[in-house]
Amino acid sequence: MVPVMDALSQTREDDAREVWAYGMNVHIDRDHDDLPGPRSPEQRAARQRRVNLYAKLVLVKLDADVARLTEAARLCREAAAQAVEQGDDPHGDYAGGYRCGAELADTAIAMIRQAHADVRPAARQRLLRRMQRDTAGVSEPGMATRARRWLRLSLHNIRWLRKRRRLRSSWRSRRGELAGVQIRYREPATVADYGQVEAYLGDTMIGRAGYQACAQCRRGLLCKVNAYAPYEGVGLGTLLVTACLTAGGLPADGYTWHTTAQYHEARGFWRAMSRTHRTPFTAPLQPQCPHMQRPMSTPPGLDLDLV
Repeated sequence: MVPVMDALSQTREDDAREVWAYGMNVHIDRDHDDLPGPRSPEQRAARQRRVNLYAKLVLVKLDADVARLTEAARLCREAAAQAVEQGDDPHGDYAGGYRCGAELADTAIAMIRQAHADVRPAARQRLLRRMQRDTAGVSEPGMATRARRWLRLSLHNIRWLRKRRRLRSSWRSRRGELAGVQIRYREPATVADYGQVEAYLGDTMIGRAGYQACAQCRRGLLCKVNAYAPYEGVGLGTLLVTACLTAGGLPADGYTWHTTAQYHEARGFWRAMSRTHRTPFTAPLQPQCPHMQRPMSTPPGLDLDLV
């Protein structure tokens, strides 16, 4: 029989890991720090919208439980501080994910208290239902919602409609600039770490992607692909995906690649990538293999026992 305290400790660590996963995927600060020039009001507003969206996902995942969210935020801050002390990048996927995860948990707690859902059970249930509706575009939607979204996206993805943008001189100019892109790689220290692929024009970063890859399981995970404005929609995302596969392992060598949760607006892109590279690029319930999952107590940069 598992001791009660051990089970409780495991539950708390599981909560913190869930929050970290959302914090790693929200990827707000590194992306904004890499943007050329100061942040505009629109960029700051977009950041807050993204924080609010992922905070709602965290709120739903932890069942609007203030105690669980508070403990998860505390563990995330401790894990982030420990990782930074041991030399991890404070804006990277591991330490930065925990730091952003703590911010998401704090935002979720504020939402709960604002709705008085921490003291009123009926308010808590109403809040959960509203948050589930608000996050339907990221979590699993109902049948009617999927049908409407499919119709809207089908119209949006009609090839001849999308190709109209290629007639613009600005599109052709940006596309031509990609010939001068330099790809820089940051190799992961262990299979549980995250590799980085960065695209530069001169000294300016115009896009980045993060990935994990396991040679033992022949499995790859694309965690995040960002093409910064004004280079969105000109082929930079395709270039970054190809670079990640080149660094992590090619499908021709037996690797199967997946992604984390996808936005519905990006499904067409991932279907095209799947056809090009002949690998699923889907978002399964467990996209990582066991070797990719770093224990919270394991310092970054140390080898894991893969046996």
